[in-house]
Amino acid sequence: MTSDRSGNGKSTFSSIRSGHALTGNKSPHEHAAERFATKMGDYLETGRQQSKFDQLVLVAEPHFLGMLKSAMNPATVRMVTDCVHKDLGKLPADQVPLVLGIQTKSGLRVIA
Repeated sequence: MTSDRSGNGKSTFSSIRSGHALTGNKSPHEHAAERFATKMGDYLETGRQQSKFDQLVLVAEPHFLGMLKSAMNPATVRMVTDCVHKDLGKLPADQVPLVLGIQTKSGLRVIA
């Protein structure tokens, strides 16, 4: 195969593996979301290690939910019993269980 364009000398595969191809076009908002997903993943991992919960229900808009699950430790991901693909970020924390139809019971904690 021939091409009129000269190559840049970099393999597409090596760019993807090193992350350059994936991070070059991200907005500041996307970078902030990734950092937040990493912090939440660390927070949940610490909670798991300290036996703060025995199951998790994750609620987030679909794109962020994917980032969060990717940032989580596999042992913590195994504790996820359900994922709700909704953006409830603008709701007051005390309204989240009502919107989701969750009966508030002792020990239920909403992280907002």
